[in-house]
Amino acid sequence: MKTIKCESKVCTKCKEEKPIEMFGMAKGKKRSWCKVCHNACNKLWLAKNRERKREIDRIYREVNKDEIYNRHKLWVEENRDKVNERNTKWRNENRELQSELVASWHKRNPLKAREYAKVSRERYPERAKARVDCRVAVNKGILTRPTVCSMCDKTAFTEGHHSDYSKPLDVVWVCKGCHTKIHRGEIR
Repeated sequence: MKTIKCESKVCTKCKEEKPIEMFGMAKGKKRSWCKVCHNACNKLWLAKNRERKREIDRIYREVNKDEIYNRHKLWVEENRDKVNERNTKWRNENRELQSELVASWHKRNPLKAREYAKVSRERYPERAKARVDCRVAVNKGILTRPTVCSMCDKTAFTEGHHSDYSKPLDVVWVCKGCHTKIHRGEIR
């Protein structure tokens, strides 16, 4: 009959005998304090040295900026689904704030915003042409932009939604909120 040897160790802090798994590693050896005592000591030190810890962390981030960035970038690539799920959840819970942040970014970065719009026009020329044709038709009086959303009947500035970009004058006039929901697939 085999006997299973259960290794244990006495913590020099609390003086209790505990399984060896309850002791962390430091410099290749098991610590003399158990994890519970070590964590309690760490919390106490952090409470007393909050500013010092902030300064240590700030210096570390400054010195290791590239390493931290690369590590984060790798984590994001490996956890793309988790990141997308978290971001979608946040956007759904903070729609007004998200809109404000996007508008604020556009005001602070007009050149980048124009560049992104240009890239989008080049990537999707049929969409760009449909938008221009629709805008020209409204300016010439061929199309009239209603002030009421055709989906929610809310009085607001309406946007033209193209279900088929090859038919630039076949648009549904909807408010910004409904237009966003259409493109997310929440409204058909």
